Amino acid sequence: MKFGVLVRITRKSIGFWYQMDGSHAVALDSGEASHEVPLCFYVTRTELTMGSLGREHAQRNDPNAFVDYFDLVGREATKLFHLHGEERSVKQLLVLGIEQQLMRILRSELYSDEPIEAVRPDLCLRLWFGPDVLEKERMLVEKLLTEAGYSNLARTNADAAWVESLRVAGVHSATGPLLQVQGLHGDLHLRFYRLPETAVLAVKLLEDMGTDPRVRILAELLVEDICEGNRGISLDRRSEVEQLLPLAADLLDAGKPLLRGDALLSSGKAYYYNIRLRDVEERMAMRSDFQKVVVAIDDLLRSQGADTNTILLLDGERTDTPFFKERLQYKFPNVKGCGARVPDEQLKVMFGRMAANGYAAELPVALSSNQSNVVRPKTQPVVPPPSPGKKPALPAPPQSGRSSVIPSTPPPPPGSPPAPVLPPVKPPSSPPLQPARAAVPPPPPQRVVKPAQPPPVRAVPPPVTKPASPTPSAPKPPPPPVKPPPPPSANKTSAKK
Repeated sequence: MKFGVLVRITRKSIGFWYQMDGSHAVALDSGEASHEVPLCFYVTRTELTMGSLGREHAQRNDPNAFVDYFDLVGREATKLFHLHGEERSVKQLLVLGIEQQLMRILRSELYSDEPIEAVRPDLCLRLWFGPDVLEKERMLVEKLLTEAGYSNLARTNADAAWVESLRVAGVHSATGPLLQVQGLHGDLHLRFYRLPETAVLAVKLLEDMGTDPRVRILAELLVEDICEGNRGISLDRRSEVEQLLPLAADLLDAGKPLLRGDALLSSGKAYYYNIRLRDVEERMAMRSDFQKVVVAIDDLLRSQGADTNTILLLDGERTDTPFFKERLQYKFPNVKGCGARVPDEQLKVMFGRMAANGYAAELPVALSSNQSNVVRPKTQPVVPPPSPGKKPALPAPPQSGRSSVIPSTPPPPPGSPPAPVLPPVKPPSSPPLQPARAAVPPPPPQRVVKPAQPPPVRAVPPPVTKPASPTPSAPKPPPPPVKPPPPPSANKTSAKK
């Protein structure tokens, strides 16, 4: 049976989807309120649990609880934990947590009895990283899973799938600049595209600005009211605010002037709260945080050569709200929401590509020795013959005696083969030209005259080399003792006189 598993990993959460034989993708039931659970771990001597239980124990300062996985790995990479009597690095927490959920899929969903060791090499495992996960952290996850034996591992192109889902869902299909405004874990992520290209050209992160400010203000008021009513309670206020954001959003939608009830914290305990809606508006009036969002968007668009008419798409239930749309439209007229259909279509696109590829490995995640074999064929195409038309020239090289003659006359006529071979008289005609050229130039006579000028020749007054000159003025007695210094050329001129 062919199937694939998609794992979405962010800095704060993790979720699983699976698909069998091209059927509809199904989200794995985590047993908690959402199919995406906190990326937290709780370890005992015999068991590892991933999810909100780890966060609850971390709030009690339990040393066996681990939260903020990527920060922990970067800060305390050498830290160890004990499981089944063995010491393990904290890096292995994520691998063990993923395998725990994969075993659930195999046992309860696919009814397979195969051990995980036998499934690892062929299991189609795709990783979908959130925008808050850094590239070095993504590479670490891929490296750990590859070392664990997952060969059919790849990183899914979530950006291209998101752009395709916009077209399928009928949200946006035009070309040109596009800005994605996405809220994730309370932070706001800005991602700039220039369609039809699917690559992200620019990104920007705004911390604590990824939700309707009124929702966050109300969540903060809920935590403050619970702490005031329960003296001595120890809470991680930031994580509890994140926990109460859904409740705060529902309370704002209800619009009641007086908000009373019980709020369920991450520890699983419920606490009573009593807040006035007017308090939210008063605190909102004292803040001007949202102007930072407008300025950040405007700066990002200008840096990419875009203007305020660029399409802004609000992605996610935290940002796809009337508040965000109304506030942004004062500066940017083309603001639209993605809606609930885009995430579903994005999953279909990613799983569709997996099924179309037969749930096989697409591209290797980490460099390995096998990749060197893939590169070698690129250098081998230089070896084959240059063209198929010169086939008769291939058997010629073995003939050592005629290897230099045959290339000069490649197509010998079939009627008279010896005739073209015998007439090559051109080689003998060329040598006589060389000596003739060597005798013609004047340098040799100049070289003969130069040795006659050195001092040893001056000692012999009569010129022996030129006695055959028919000049009759030779009987003149030259006065050698009077003019010994002048050269023989002077003597010659006097003899001529």
